[in-house]
Amino acid sequence: MKIGNRNLFLEVGQFLPRETLFWIGRRSYRWEGFWLIGMTIANNEGPGLGIYNFDVGNGIRASAAAFYTVSYSGGPIQSALDFRLEEIPLLDGKLGFISNLTQSGARDAGTGTQSYAPMKGFKFAVMHKAWKPSASHQFAAMIGRGLFGVMDSPDFDQGPLADSLGPWRNNQLFSASAPSELRDAVQDSRLLRVGEQFSWYPQGKDFSLDAAIGWQRADFGGWRYTIDDQIYERPPMQAVAAAIRPMYQIRSTLELETLLGYVAVTDGFGYRHREGDGDLQETIRPVDQSLVNLYMALNLKPLARWQQKFGIYTGYSFWNDAMRRDVSNGLYPGRNSGFYLGLSSYWEI
Repeated sequence: MKIGNRNLFLEVGQFLPRETLFWIGRRSYRWEGFWLIGMTIANNEGPGLGIYNFDVGNGIRASAAAFYTVSYSGGPIQSALDFRLEEIPLLDGKLGFISNLTQSGARDAGTGTQSYAPMKGFKFAVMHKAWKPSASHQFAAMIGRGLFGVMDSPDFDQGPLADSLGPWRNNQLFSASAPSELRDAVQDSRLLRVGEQFSWYPQGKDFSLDAAIGWQRADFGGWRYTIDDQIYERPPMQAVAAAIRPMYQIRSTLELETLLGYVAVTDGFGYRHREGDGDLQETIRPVDQSLVNLYMALNLKPLARWQQKFGIYTGYSFWNDAMRRDVSNGLYPGRNSGFYLGLSSYWEI
């Protein structure tokens, strides 16, 4: 059994302008993204230190942080820098910029005896948020290169490249035994994300609505490797996700939540195979995957904050044949649809 805490840090102020704060410790730092469709724009976590909420004039705020992170499955130490400029007035809302730089180390995080080939990456994002008495919106666009072109976390096995790593999973891509052309492909990789999330909550009504849409394209920088005369390649991946969530307040302590979600992925991973001295046999082709999810929940809301929230939920999902391998190998083997029912209990902050 493993017990962990993503946030354990010390925060102090009063040294500079009153709103400015310094922190040091372990922190899941300033998550930005679209929660309704699970799309991340910026998220750093791990041991580190930083300063944020520094007023640079006209209400514009600046933040900076440095992190020391370790892959969940071992591998090299990684360091990251996070710079943000926020609260810039624009179009009845606030504009913000985020810049992240990262580099992997030359030694492993455990014994320090394993050698690795250092790699770099950067990410740049722009966001705009606006609030009205009965509505709000958030738009964001992000581009990543290098390490930020193929993953969202310090672990390659968690990123969009995971299915293509072959024998170089579990961070072995960093090791000296991995082909150098694969590391070159990672450095040349690109990730582009664009998303919008909108909320509508009419005043004096028992109804609210959340909606989001996001798009991403990952280019893996000419990723390829050869095993036993099979040349594996990784073409670009493209994905679209959308969701709409109406909610109705039945009573002060009871709400009905519904959700309709859709995901479509165009991907492809295969190989070219040479038999003897013959021509290469192509087996690489795009794969179009799609899934639709219908969800409904009854939530019992607490009368005060920090009290536990309970719910019962049900849903129905269906997907095409191309998505069957990723979805139905577990609970729904060989099927293109599934029904589920469950209970939930959590704290809403």
